[in-house]
Amino acid sequence: MFDQSAMDPSCSPSGTHLHVMGAIIPGAKGRDREWCRATMEAFERDIETMWPGFAKPVWRRRHLVFEPSFGVIQMPGLVGRYRPHWRAPNVEGLWFASETFRSRGIGTDRAARAALTCVEDYLGGRLATFGDGWRY
Repeated sequence: MFDQSAMDPSCSPSGTHLHVMGAIIPGAKGRDREWCRATMEAFERDIETMWPGFAKPVWRRRHLVFEPSFGVIQMPGLVGRYRPHWRAPNVEGLWFASETFRSRGIGTDRAARAALTCVEDYLGGRLATFGDGWRY
């Protein structure tokens, strides 16, 4: 669970918080809507047990990401510098930030690093906050 409003208070009305939660669903169960519904209900009951304030949210949305499971391109051997560049090759000023494009890490971490790489590319230099570590 991630408290988005802790990073950006403007993303939810004053006095509220925006929490983002997720679950991993086995591939064999991804098309079984009843299983997914029951699993998410059990997940939400567990959250309510751990944090009773979540029992009556102001707003709730469920979303299933199944096809493609991750990003646009996932295939064996498509790693590191073999991933697509974050800069669009034929469109000046268009950058891509997701775990599909060239960056380090996995999943959400790679997506976040890709976004920072786009910002650094746009600004023309590294962000000192993130040090001089390795980049693509």
